[in-house]
Amino acid sequence: MGTPFSIHRRLPLVRRPFFQRDEALRECARLGERIAELERQLGRQPAAGQRDPDSIYARTTYSIEAEDLLVPRFLEQILGYPSDYCGFYVDIGAADPVRSSNTCLLYNRGWRGINIEPNPSAMERFKNLRPRDITVNAGIGPEGTAGTYTRFDDPLLNGFLAPENVQFHASNGHKIIDATEIAFRSINSILAEHVAPGGAVDFLNIDTELMEFAILSDLDFSRWKPEVIAAEIHGDLDIDAISSSKVAQLLRSLGYVFVSRIWQTSIFVRRP
Repeated sequence: MGTPFSIHRRLPLVRRPFFQRDEALRECARLGERIAELERQLGRQPAAGQRDPDSIYARTTYSIEAEDLLVPRFLEQILGYPSDYCGFYVDIGAADPVRSSNTCLLYNRGWRGINIEPNPSAMERFKNLRPRDITVNAGIGPEGTAGTYTRFDDPLLNGFLAPENVQFHASNGHKIIDATEIAFRSINSILAEHVAPGGAVDFLNIDTELMEFAILSDLDFSRWKPEVIAAEIHGDLDIDAISSSKVAQLLRSLGYVFVSRIWQTSIFVRRP
């Protein structure tokens, strides 16, 4: 049996991103268990009432890839924002207010924003856990149209997916809950409705299972100029290939600098 990377190269391109993400999550879990075991073996746990001397280096993150730690850092160190700045985000494909969220940590630090999520089952959690936010239950696409939204037992897999991607998740043991028609709204109409004229969007996060380019292509950048954009870009492991993707080329043409590639997420900063 080949290594994970050799296996993923033999998969059809459209299946690779999901294999990569699932493998990354499994590897993180394995590493976490191994680190915890090593800590126990080395007697690193602090005694009752004592502070762990390494805790000063610890950072809380709710993101899968720690995007929520990088965004404030880029705002501060690249764009000159104050370290205690509380900004405004737009989270497209927000999924959950806490689990694997790129905006939960920002919210806890005083930020607020708009969460856009087509899953109706997620609305109550956003209402209860993000009361300062605006949450919109809609898919993003051409105004007045709709798409088939498939839900799985793992909500992070939900999306307006092509049939082959739905089948891929099902063949890997994920249960399909349902598939329903969800109305699309234009990203520009949502922003126009909820952001005051002249209002800033400091951070735009997009995680929409291969719909990122279509959404960014529709966004009116003459009106909305996010300072930092995080977008999933699926495909090759080669950083040069990701840099040549349609999303990266579009954002580069609009004045953004490609500053970070993590595992699935790529982060762009508006050129100072």
